[in-house]
Amino acid sequence: MSVSVRLRSIGVAVAATLASALAVWWLLWLYLLGPIGYSAPERFEYSDEPYQVFVYGTLKQPWVRRFIIGRTVDVTADTLTGYARDGLDLVAAPEASTTGLRFEVSANEMQRLDRYERLGVRYQRKQVVLDSGSQAWVYRRIAVD
Repeated sequence: MSVSVRLRSIGVAVAATLASALAVWWLLWLYLLGPIGYSAPERFEYSDEPYQVFVYGTLKQPWVRRFIIGRTVDVTADTLTGYARDGLDLVAAPEASTTGLRFEVSANEMQRLDRYERLGVRYQRKQVVLDSGSQAWVYRRIAVD
């Protein structure tokens, strides 16, 4: 096999890999942040004040926050006492505590987080007081009867 054929094969493989990665990125955006498949609840209004958010799951990952929020945010480790993590949810447990991260976002970024968490469909938002004394919003699964 000649060098030019090998280089061409490598180029095709690299192009296919990049195209696949771009397609996956686009589909994730379309599903998680795009207009298809989710309508925000009408009862929520957003203020111009910054929002403090406490996360304990996938949003602890820097790349997930960057993808969803659209920028890198400064995070602070914090703890929520009185709740235990149960899979993708927090359940009330007086003797338990859940560690996570706290950060601040704008109203537009909060809307992006609400979209990601499917506020009103899959999760609800609840304001809690963390061990640091900070008040923050936390997402909890909506109970299905």
